[in-house]
Amino acid sequence: MEQILDRTVDLDEDAALSTDAAETSYRAFQILRAAFTLIPIIAGVDKFFHFLVDWDKYLPPFADRMTGGHGHELMLAAGVVEIAAGLGVWIRPRIFAYVVAGWLLLIIVNLIMVSTYFDIVLRDFGLAVGAIVLAQLSQEFSKQAVEKSKVAVGKLVSKHVVHGAKVKHERDRCKDDCDCK
Repeated sequence: MEQILDRTVDLDEDAALSTDAAETSYRAFQILRAAFTLIPIIAGVDKFFHFLVDWDKYLPPFADRMTGGHGHELMLAAGVVEIAAGLGVWIRPRIFAYVVAGWLLLIIVNLIMVSTYFDIVLRDFGLAVGAIVLAQLSQEFSKQAVEKSKVAVGKLVSKHVVHGAKVKHERDRCKDDCDCK
């Protein structure tokens, strides 16, 4: 019986470590989710107001020619897409984090065509990797909601099994040592 209880202690230590890792991962998920919600929305809104930067300078000249000189309107459309992607990350990060990553990869291709902003290409690549990490974490945490209920049930069952074995052990010992029933 002591072996069962010792094993339970080991499982509890593993569960505590697992819980700490899960809590840390969940905090990372929440931070990334907030960042990849706010950053695209802020960048998208700024496409209309140019408080942060003149976004039109990031458009390659051929894109302006392809749109018949309506490059600014193309950037406004990009702003709408970014706002929608940011809101999507908040609502469904499991899907829209990949949308944001894809959008960032398109921005990278665009900036390479401008051939001036390689520092921003590198930064946006890092952001795209972060968006993919968010997508992966969000897949785990949507599964975790289901698994959490399974774990809770499993812990409840294991406590009853250990408790039941302990009660049986006490009852058997009592029969051997004394006259109690």
